[in-house]
Amino acid sequence: MKETKFKQTEVGMIPSDWEVCPLNFFADILNGDRGVNYPKDSDFCDAGIPFINAGHLKKCQIDFSCMDYITYEHYKKLGGVKIKKNDILFCLRGSLGKYAYVNFDDAAPASSLCVLRSKKIDPKYLFQLLGFEYIKTQIIDANSGSSQPNLSAKDVGNFNVIFPPTIEEQQRIANALSDVDTLIVNLEKLIAKKKNIKQGAMQQLLTGHKRLPGFAPDERRKGCHSERSAKREVEESSGYKMTELGLIPSDWEVKKIGDFCSVKDGTHGTYARHDKGCLLLSAKNILDNRLLITNDESFVSEKDYTEITANGYPQKGDILVSCVGSIGRCCILETDEKIAFQRSVAFVRNKSASTRFLMYAIQGESAQAQLEESKNASTLGGVYLSALADIELMLPTSLDEQTAIANVLSDMDAEIATLETKLAKYRTLKTGMMQQLLTGKVRLV
Repeated sequence: MKETKFKQTEVGMIPSDWEVCPLNFFADILNGDRGVNYPKDSDFCDAGIPFINAGHLKKCQIDFSCMDYITYEHYKKLGGVKIKKNDILFCLRGSLGKYAYVNFDDAAPASSLCVLRSKKIDPKYLFQLLGFEYIKTQIIDANSGSSQPNLSAKDVGNFNVIFPPTIEEQQRIANALSDVDTLIVNLEKLIAKKKNIKQGAMQQLLTGHKRLPGFAPDERRKGCHSERSAKREVEESSGYKMTELGLIPSDWEVKKIGDFCSVKDGTHGTYARHDKGCLLLSAKNILDNRLLITNDESFVSEKDYTEITANGYPQKGDILVSCVGSIGRCCILETDEKIAFQRSVAFVRNKSASTRFLMYAIQGESAQAQLEESKNASTLGGVYLSALADIELMLPTSLDEQTAIANVLSDMDAEIATLETKLAKYRTLKTGMMQQLLTGKVRLV
């Protein structure tokens, strides 16, 4: 194998036959029309020529779900650049550095974007370069000192870019990284699909509209198409009954959380923060089904922890519910570690039901809608403990059925978690490949 010699440059060590040049050396940086013909809201229509703005750039792709369109006649009047296939769109304002590859002809850019049009470099190689850390660093440097995130086409053109000497090597690098991108995108789609399936299962199982084998009486219809038929169903079979939350199985019940759970919240006081001691967490640490603890959390002293928890504290097995900001997220506390919580977290201690079923029930559509209606008028929008205790849930009277439902949903969560772990590995792989391939440490020649 031929040994690669390296040289020191302003962006670090690169192969001696690679170059560092300003982006405008091998790509045109172009703006769209910003004059009198620039579209107004009244100019947009339901179909026509895409008029793409920064909000349409998501995950390095163009999102057409909320696209703005202009007529072909208006498009022809526009000056400036017209978007073509193999162009790259780059965000100049707001979320600086967002970018997307264009795989179609005929579109127009909003003033929040510029168009990068390759002339001496493979466009897909340039696309991969834009996600590299040293580009992100140059974006920050170019915007330093500005009160509003803002770049000019000139700023972008001055970015230093590393590139191999031949188009063939550029294409090999781009193809290798693109293959990993495809794996990541496909896995993201699969995870989204699995989450939608789980959401549908929750709606069916947590309302009794679908009963698991062994729990649904034979010959019982699972639903009805109108209120009238619902009442007739109740009268004829007594399989379902109408409640304040809607139609539920006759062997289910509606209960308030406070009827069978004790509900408390974290500290309302202010305490000195330390680098070590006992963890002090808040609602931001509560995700659906798991407690997130990062490396930069706050700690309180043992003395303050004792004071904070004097009137109660969450124990292993309690349900933690975020009740300020993004209310309604919840998880089960799985550790005996000493952890204090701020008042933005409520502790729901179950007394007579399946704890895991309750966690899912609180995440269900009915409970989430009630929590939304119970928001107080504070700046962040929160839910008082009394309002949380009054949330009504639909429950099977059978603890076995509660457990069976929770097990089905837990299995779905486990499958999603496995896929998300795999996705994280792919993303780490992509980062490592970029570091190796885009600096020439590994050569595809």
